[in-house]
Amino acid sequence: MKIKRIIYLFLFLCVFVGGRNDVWGKEQKGSTAYQQLFNGKRVVTREGLMTLHQVDGKVLVEFPLNLLNKEMMFTSVIRSISDNGEGVVGQFSGNGTVFTFMRIDSVIQARVKVPSLGSMKNISGERAVDQALEQSNKPGIYKTFRILASTPDEKAVVVDMTSFFLEHTSYTSPFPNYAGNSMFGLVFRNHKVQPDRTILCGIKAFSNNIVVTAEQGYDVDQLFMGSMLVKKDEKVSVVSDKILMLLPEDVMRVRKADSRVGVGFVKQATFAGGGDKLQTSYWTTRWRIEPVDIEDYRNGKLVEPKKPIVFYLDSVMPSVWVKYIREGVEEWNKAFQEIGFKDVVRVIPFPKGDTLFDATNINYSVIRYAPQWLSTLQSAVYTDPRSGEILNASIYIHDNMVANVTQDRMFNTMTADSSVRRRELSDQQLGEGIKMMVAREAGLCLGFVYNVSASSVIPVDSLRSASFTQQYGLSSSVMDFLTCNYIAQPKDVCAGVRLTQENLGVYDYCLVKWSYQPIYEENEDTVLNAWVKSFREKPYCRFRRNPSVFEYDPDLDYYDLGDDPIKALNYRIKNMKVAIRNLYEWYREEDKDYSWRKALVARIQYAFTNQGVKNVARYIGGIRVDEVHADEGKPNYVPVPKVKQKEVLRYLVGLMKDLSWLDNREMMSETEINSPVENSACNTIINVLFARMPQLALCASNSDDPYTPEEYVNDLYRMVWEKTLKNTMLTDRDMNLQLLFLGKVMASSTVAAGSGILEPVRQQGFYLAEPGAERYSIYEIQKVVEVCQFMGWIGIEPELVQGFGSQPNILATTYSTSHLYLQMLLEIEQLVKSRVEHATGKTKLHYEYILHKINRAKMKE
Repeated sequence: MKIKRIIYLFLFLCVFVGGRNDVWGKEQKGSTAYQQLFNGKRVVTREGLMTLHQVDGKVLVEFPLNLLNKEMMFTSVIRSISDNGEGVVGQFSGNGTVFTFMRIDSVIQARVKVPSLGSMKNISGERAVDQALEQSNKPGIYKTFRILASTPDEKAVVVDMTSFFLEHTSYTSPFPNYAGNSMFGLVFRNHKVQPDRTILCGIKAFSNNIVVTAEQGYDVDQLFMGSMLVKKDEKVSVVSDKILMLLPEDVMRVRKADSRVGVGFVKQATFAGGGDKLQTSYWTTRWRIEPVDIEDYRNGKLVEPKKPIVFYLDSVMPSVWVKYIREGVEEWNKAFQEIGFKDVVRVIPFPKGDTLFDATNINYSVIRYAPQWLSTLQSAVYTDPRSGEILNASIYIHDNMVANVTQDRMFNTMTADSSVRRRELSDQQLGEGIKMMVAREAGLCLGFVYNVSASSVIPVDSLRSASFTQQYGLSSSVMDFLTCNYIAQPKDVCAGVRLTQENLGVYDYCLVKWSYQPIYEENEDTVLNAWVKSFREKPYCRFRRNPSVFEYDPDLDYYDLGDDPIKALNYRIKNMKVAIRNLYEWYREEDKDYSWRKALVARIQYAFTNQGVKNVARYIGGIRVDEVHADEGKPNYVPVPKVKQKEVLRYLVGLMKDLSWLDNREMMSETEINSPVENSACNTIINVLFARMPQLALCASNSDDPYTPEEYVNDLYRMVWEKTLKNTMLTDRDMNLQLLFLGKVMASSTVAAGSGILEPVRQQGFYLAEPGAERYSIYEIQKVVEVCQFMGWIGIEPELVQGFGSQPNILATTYSTSHLYLQMLLEIEQLVKSRVEHATGKTKLHYEYILHKINRAKMKE
């Protein structure tokens, strides 16, 4: 009997102790308001930053009074989903929303804070203005919760926050803005939550955050370009954790961002006082990296950080990828070591058998395997908006990355490297591509931004040098959008030239130093400015912030290599010709259905027309835009020299005279019927040349030796009609080029459109700063505003003016071109009339056809 009593007592204690997790409340007479919330009900309780109770499908929160008026961030993370095109498992949504909670009489108000707009930070030291700033920048009320009771110790109040976690708003959506179904931003998704398909799944609490897990059913509409309905009421279910996290009470010291450095930033409206107006301040996004021992660090010893940056690697990641993912992330340790830190960035696998580890906990940065069609990587970075401190960063790796890496390696290097002439790459070749893609994404997670100008500083011929590529790689930064070394020739590979970027670039070391090296001097800004100047004097170091449209700066382009686009494209074409001519045989044994060979040929053809040709063409009307400060003595912008623009025009027109190499006739005869790419490629080049006219006009208006639109049109005319001017026989290619050219001239002159349609006067351009200006100044601001309104832009963000963020394609030069093309059309007509009488054969018929088309077009007027 004694043993039974002990067993009964043990079981009773187990039930009693576990009651905070799952217990039926007991009715009590005279119970308090707090007790009545739980009497007779099944209650699940979790304790942490706050105490949460799951009661009858509701979330009751014991909100501590000492957390009122403190800033918290709300976000969501996906645990499972029925359509991973809407988001992948482990993916966080948005950038997080900052809330503060205030008590007003018998309610708790959740108020939304928008740091850049809805709040103002006083950095003047004048305490007297704090109250005025607080009153005029109070966060907006988001929700109100009635206080149901106080806790027995009166240190917290109980509120029902079910709606806060389960309702769907733009602030609390579990879906990331960028996902597979968004098609790179072209498709707008309208998520409509259905309350009858919403279920509360559970609650959790940690030391600095609370979590509510819910499954929600949505009807989703997809609208292409925001207007064309693609899908209606698609059923999507998502299980997500809704997270409310307390922001650090010990706010990290800010480091002012600099538009000349490739770092991310948060912006904050600030009051500086001293007669200065209200302004927007920009603070660098970075992790809090501090030495374990400051004295050792200052004495030059290599030390570890107090808190390293740890990425937990998904346990279901394909094993062959793991080594290269780790190497890509930890590659950044080389740069941290240069500034005195060791083992700052670490990659460790998901802990096995650790029941406390949860990959969706916002306290853990993770690298997740995300099966999806996207061929790029994705990442999410959460920062403290008050300081720029990075609190969490995660990377999502998709299946199609392998296909992208494989095709890129093959179609760019199959001529120079025979080892890739097979259906699949070796593990090492695949790993090299994965490593650099991951390194770039890890750079984003460290607070850096893309630097597509980094490769344009490398001499083209140096990319054929084994010693150079082994030391510097293909670009000065892995934050560039890099491709494989398509410039290298077969003999270069035999000599040891690198075909891929294998290490950090020179500029990446500058980034880490600027963002993370501790500065103990009193005037940090002076030290940072000196660093920037020293970076810019180094060879092979360049950063330019991306414009929204890469149309005017020839050094800003994806997947380009080298400082001379003509020389680079010549090397590339040499390799392309060999590849297209031979890949039919190279892949015959492993590609029975032609699918792989057709994909490779298509990639080569696309690379020629949409990368090589367009990159070269940007030198016509090109303006190099740099970010400078007044004390540097450098201009903000430099037009491309006239002689270079004329060289590029001659080169591109010359390319059009023989593009037959783009088609593999043997392969075409054995696959389905397709039109030759030669014709479409020629048409693309013509379109590109005509499209450069607005940029050319802007460049000419800002150049001391302008290449004017009139001169450009005349040069183009003489090059295309060269044989006609010389009165010599035309080939079929000559005739085809002239017809394509004539069609563009007629369309551009508005003759073909009829007399009722006139070309509108347009303004083309972007922000230009006067030489020596500290930041970009507004150039013809009234025209800028008019064009922004015309294009549907609501307004211009301050960072676009001050040099932060992308530079918009804003129009600033008034120039009509129709009269130039009309004049050219009349000249063509007179030229052909003077040649048709003495022409013979196909050339004569060609000229007669041209005159017929011109006459018909003129009659429409």
